[in-house]
Amino acid sequence: MTRIIEFLIAAAMVVVLFLVIALFLPAKRVVWHEIETNRPANTVYDVVNGFHHFKEWNPLLSYDNKMKVDISADPKAQGATLKYDSSKKVVGAGSWTLAEQDPGKKVVYKLQTNSIGSNKTMVFTIEPVVAKSKNITVNTKNLRVTQTYTVDYGWNLFGRYAGMYVNRNVGDEMKAGLQKLNALLVSIPKYDYSTHTEPFNLVEVPAQNVLVVPTEAKRANNEVVVAMTNQMGWVKKVMDANGLVSAGPMRIVTTEYSSSAYAFDIVVPVRKAGSASAATPAATEGEAPAEAAPAPVVAATEKLDIRVEGPVKADFYPAIKAVTTDYTGSAQSLVMVRDMVRAYAVANGYTPTDRAFDEYLGTVDKQNEIDSKFKVYWPVK
Repeated sequence: MTRIIEFLIAAAMVVVLFLVIALFLPAKRVVWHEIETNRPANTVYDVVNGFHHFKEWNPLLSYDNKMKVDISADPKAQGATLKYDSSKKVVGAGSWTLAEQDPGKKVVYKLQTNSIGSNKTMVFTIEPVVAKSKNITVNTKNLRVTQTYTVDYGWNLFGRYAGMYVNRNVGDEMKAGLQKLNALLVSIPKYDYSTHTEPFNLVEVPAQNVLVVPTEAKRANNEVVVAMTNQMGWVKKVMDANGLVSAGPMRIVTTEYSSSAYAFDIVVPVRKAGSASAATPAATEGEAPAEAAPAPVVAATEKLDIRVEGPVKADFYPAIKAVTTDYTGSAQSLVMVRDMVRAYAVANGYTPTDRAFDEYLGTVDKQNEIDSKFKVYWPVK
């Protein structure tokens, strides 16, 4: 009997000790880790804002390739939710919900997981890296990306003990995720597309019959204009011989842009004269596309039989999706705008394919004037 009493007393002391220690453990845990990047703030924000890149920067979905995942229709809208359900106990079921968005500065997610705790949040903050030199505070060109996890245990004493290991469990995942995020950011062109004044849009470029002329010129303004004008003479000759008119603005598809030379394709969408619908009036027939206002875009339904000559080739381009933006200025800056379009596309979850191209909305001879207008496209999957 004495031994039973001693055992009960010892057990009671253990319970009391457990309770006393638990009462002094934090009811809330905060874990944070950070990386530095030289990518623009809007690029970082667009990558972590939503679920379009979630699998690439978050280790969660890599634990079970058979995991059931359901993402709401718009993965980048506030309130968007990613729900997951895994047969593996270490993962279980849960969700991430996009709760708060502060463009270029902060993204907040609310989490539901099978681990102990409530009010779980994952916050990404983006801020300049500040350095001090001789008591002078200066902003560097780098950004600090901080990922912070918080969880409440309240009066759940077992949860308070579990919180002792949250830095090992969640914290290690956060570190691995930030490494993946950094690798993803490095793959995105370093162009601050937020400085571009026109919006970026995902559009469908319709199928078209085209005349294509491979062209190369020295990288000098006059040389490029002369080469384009000469090649457009061949295009007009083929169009006249086949009874064709423009079916959209002339495109320039860049092949190579080096310090000394510029190689590109001139692409002119065409259609049979009189084949446009009433809703899309045709350009004036007989005019060269380089000298006329841009023709309305007319989609093609079948490939035309076109007789070509000289350097001109005929082709049929199927409909594609592309990220596009408008640009007003000299054609000399188009290379920078193309890179901005590519950076925007990758950061927002689109996969660029093929080559970028520019639609000339003015005449070739005035392409280097500051009020020239273009549309820049980058095809995407």
